[in-house]
Amino acid sequence: MNESNSLAIVKQLYEVIEKGDYSLLTPLLTDDIQWYGLTLDQQLEAKFLQDIPSVIKFFEITDQVLETHWIPETMMSQGDRVMVVGKSHHTSKLTNYCFEDKWVHLVMVRQGKIAEFHTYLDSFTLLGVSN
Repeated sequence: MNESNSLAIVKQLYEVIEKGDYSLLTPLLTDDIQWYGLTLDQQLEAKFLQDIPSVIKFFEITDQVLETHWIPETMMSQGDRVMVVGKSHHTSKLTNYCFEDKWVHLVMVRQGKIAEFHTYLDSFTLLGVSN
């Protein structure tokens, strides 16, 4: 897969997430997606999700707790790998706590779909959500 195709697929991912219609993630992700990130369902913890329904549920659960806007600022690709540097604006629906965090996402594209998604961020900024 060439770099422009990989970038286009990753840009679509962020557009779908911003719209909040997570069913639109299905055609963008491989059936065996490997999604590494933080969940906020009962407590803040790192999770490894291995299928599309789990990724969709992750976003639905997060939406119950946070209003979030992901803002990708820089995207760089090399073949089927894309690195995205950005930030998010969040508002807790439980406490009205507002915060911003910066992150790096590493994305692997395979056969025109996202096969791996890794999130790296300072999880300390998320602690105010539950307080």
